[in-house]
Amino acid sequence: MSYTYDPTAPLVILVDDTRSDIEINTISLERIDPDLQILSFSGGKAALEFLEENKDREWGASLMLLDLKMPVMNGFEVLENIMDKQLKRFPIVVMSSSGLPEDSSRSRQLGADGFSEKPISLKDNLTVFKSILEGYLYPQMERAGCQAG
Repeated sequence: MSYTYDPTAPLVILVDDTRSDIEINTISLERIDPDLQILSFSGGKAALEFLEENKDREWGASLMLLDLKMPVMNGFEVLENIMDKQLKRFPIVVMSSSGLPEDSSRSRQLGADGFSEKPISLKDNLTVFKSILEGYLYPQMERAGCQAG
């Protein structure tokens, strides 16, 4: 599958099997920073295919927000594949409705840079995503000399 994107624009890759979560997350991210480019995938397998197709791409400021609990291929399996296939080129933050410490520690052991509980309201979404962007995406943009949101 082919995706159109501007390789010079900051990119957030959303991976989540729940359509409503993708829609709310997209709205939240666009509200925080309208200059963000957002690609969404409804499962880990599609996201992995995208990463494999673009493994030689020169990545600019980029970030993946990865759902943990998905059918077919869960977030742990996605992380394992990304690391095994040497596809990690930018930070990955795992998002989960589970607040279990073992999910957070396992995610980090498998290569995630961060872990966050999924917010339950739009207001909480804005707060959580602003923090994630400030912690993981905007520093990349500053190092590249780009203006952050």
